[in-house]
Amino acid sequence: MADGSKPKTLSDLQRELPSIKDIGRIYAEVQLAEDYTAAILSSSLMDTMLRYLITSHLIPMGSDREDAILGGQTGALNTFSSKIEKSYAMGLIGPETRGVLEIVRKVRNFFCALCVSGWIRYPRGFS
Repeated sequence: MADGSKPKTLSDLQRELPSIKDIGRIYAEVQLAEDYTAAILSSSLMDTMLRYLITSHLIPMGSDREDAILGGQTGALNTFSSKIEKSYAMGLIGPETRGVLEIVRKVRNFFCALCVSGWIRYPRGFS
């Protein structure tokens, strides 16, 4: 980087809590987006917020250990579903919130399956 600082990794970015401005920008984009885009953006934000909710209740363990638990392909909390279940099991969300998050997850999965199967065409310039 031009200022001599080390570029951020994906893991670094995942640990950053979105600012109120970021959340407002995402909310504005969701309001104008196609249904499938709104579902995917909204669920991604909720997934990120669940990660912060859970990690705020864990003992300090360093970023490498936290990434091993929460991220990657084999992390215990690498899926939206696992974060929903863990936050419910920890008493961080109630049954109603759990139910709503499960609906959001299913809607997101439905739209993702449509995108993968080719039923939804991406806007020009995306693939």
